[in-house]
Amino acid sequence: MKRFACAGLLLFPLLALAVKGERFPAEARTVTDEPAYSVLQLTTHAADDAGLYFTNEAFSPADNLLVFTSKRNGSWNLYGIDLTSHAIIQLTDSRRISGTGAVVAPGSREVFYKEGSQIKALSLVTLAERVLTDLPRGFIISAAVTASPDGKVVALSQVEDIPITTKTDVIYSDMDERFEKRPFSQIFTGNGNGTDWHMVAGQQKWISHVLLGPQTPYPLLYCHEGRWNRVEQRMWLISRDDTGKRKLREEETPELSIGHEYFFPDGVRVGYHGNYAAPDKRSFIGVADIRDGSYREYVTPAGNMHTHANAQGTLFVGDGSPRAPFINVYALHEGKLEGGPLFRHDGSWAKQEWHPHPRFLPDGKQVVFTSNRGGDGNVYLLKLK
Repeated sequence: MKRFACAGLLLFPLLALAVKGERFPAEARTVTDEPAYSVLQLTTHAADDAGLYFTNEAFSPADNLLVFTSKRNGSWNLYGIDLTSHAIIQLTDSRRISGTGAVVAPGSREVFYKEGSQIKALSLVTLAERVLTDLPRGFIISAAVTASPDGKVVALSQVEDIPITTKTDVIYSDMDERFEKRPFSQIFTGNGNGTDWHMVAGQQKWISHVLLGPQTPYPLLYCHEGRWNRVEQRMWLISRDDTGKRKLREEETPELSIGHEYFFPDGVRVGYHGNYAAPDKRSFIGVADIRDGSYREYVTPAGNMHTHANAQGTLFVGDGSPRAPFINVYALHEGKLEGGPLFRHDGSWAKQEWHPHPRFLPDGKQVVFTSNRGGDGNVYLLKLK
């Protein structure tokens, strides 16, 4: 993909006429530059900007492009930012896109996303769009779309669209009611070329956070959703042919809080975090092996709302909590995590698009996260030195 240049163009007239394929000047500015790290604010527009959900790849190395979502044209749409020039390009032009729920497939140089009732793919090279499938009526997508790195397989979770009386603008307001009502849920999967779309498994249970393993045969990791200390067993594995269903990190008690699971690039390790049951209640970061079910858990000095690891599993990042809104970085040393607060992001968790959701880029030295520290959401890049 060619690099983007918009020298001499005025920003606001362009934004008023923003359309797919439009290119905008760099907005990036340095927030802090310390001996151990620096932080770059990649977006500074007055509208909300947010990174993709942290379990999903957002970077295409072949295009040097980081995909994010923004409401700068009035609706959530997908945009890309060149990580060298920091220039921005608008990738979609729609009023029905679930922005944070998109996923990049670096191997095929595409981004997969939901638009209305359709699952679509967009080429990061040509910006051409194609429809993979129309979703069944009567269901809602429970979490982000997931795709294999080569773009050959796509999957998602769908939940029966049942009446919910407790839902308000407050985040998670409907969680308890939806958990208690146990809506019928299904894992829906198909090929990236639009063929063989089918239901893998259906359960009278709230299923969420379906993730495809990044290596063949692309096993599916999914979760039973609800408040973590009420869910009996969070993490499950199943094959795409509806066989081999099994628990991952079997929970001794529902009071054990586990969640925010994600695959390592090797396809055999799964990261997660949580808190032990009372009276312990310590926070930890865990890594489980899908081959034999073994796992290791490392206590952290403070809790994190989300965590992620580099490919080697030697560095972990967390986003702290509303009481301690820091980007925390931990190094694994002799079986223990060392480190802690690095940068005060001052983000809130008031709505999904403002969650920091930190994620390592493939080089393992850069972390993308979101913060609304300036009032609206923006995308940031922390670089370890």
